[in-house]
Amino acid sequence: MAKTHITILVENTARGPGLLAEHGLAYWIEHGGQQVLIDSGQGQVLVGNAFKLGIVLSQIDALVLSHGHYDHTGGVVDALRMNQSVVIYAHPAASAPKYIHEPDGSAREIGMSHMAKKAIGEPHH
Repeated sequence: MAKTHITILVENTARGPGLLAEHGLAYWIEHGGQQVLIDSGQGQVLVGNAFKLGIVLSQIDALVLSHGHYDHTGGVVDALRMNQSVVIYAHPAASAPKYIHEPDGSAREIGMSHMAKKAIGEPHH
């Protein structure tokens, strides 16, 4: 039976020398010779943390987006820039606008960036 290895690339805390934390989430899963990135954090620490942990993002086989908030999709552009043949799994509504209502009654956009939407909309063979 193949072993599964899960590495946390991005989360609210950082546990390891030189790793950085940010609000968001990204997991790197290795199983049966396949590499899957689940979410990509806000995008500020994904590449650096991957490098420090010995993860080669260009070896990604699939990208899974749990939902379309900025803190889970911010690193999409960087992840896909390194490998254009990535299979992408996301709900069709992941790229739909998302807002949060502030205490003062205003709304703030918290969805996927325009660049991330463009990246997942491009053909990936």
